[in-house]
Amino acid sequence: MNQALRQHWISVCSPHGEEVVAMIGQLRLDKNPLLLLRSAAAISPRVSLVYAGEDKGAAKAVYESADANSQSVVLIDSYLPLESLVSLVSICDVVVCPYEIASQSGVLALAGQLGVPTVASRVGGLAEQASHTFDHHAPNADELLSGAIVAALRARRRAGNDDATTG
Repeated sequence: MNQALRQHWISVCSPHGEEVVAMIGQLRLDKNPLLLLRSAAAISPRVSLVYAGEDKGAAKAVYESADANSQSVVLIDSYLPLESLVSLVSICDVVVCPYEIASQSGVLALAGQLGVPTVASRVGGLAEQASHTFDHHAPNADELLSGAIVAALRARRRAGNDDATTG
């Protein structure tokens, strides 16, 4: 693991030691980035909400919605080479895939291998890959996703893995 890259991502994503909740991969609206934004707003204490990946039409909507709700987000709009991707995922406290449609997710598999808890919608094969799931079609999907993220954060703390953002 590249420690210099880990330190870089910590300084970018968690400059004040906040827990990092990230959505990593192409930034597309069908991946429900706004659902994650709304859900993260209900989490206390505040988490560092990170969106990382090449923008495919969702970045503007994320920024506009975050601005309208006075939320802070870290948006990394670029393709991440493998070494950088692995380092970024390793500093996350939770990786979230609230997708509307999907079959599988490479980032869920990577996070699992690195011991990072994951949250995913119950669509395609995501539920089998994730440590925590939620029903994205439920009327209270925002609350369900918030609850799943909080449960994943608690599980990470209980497991003693809270050193992800502290190096």
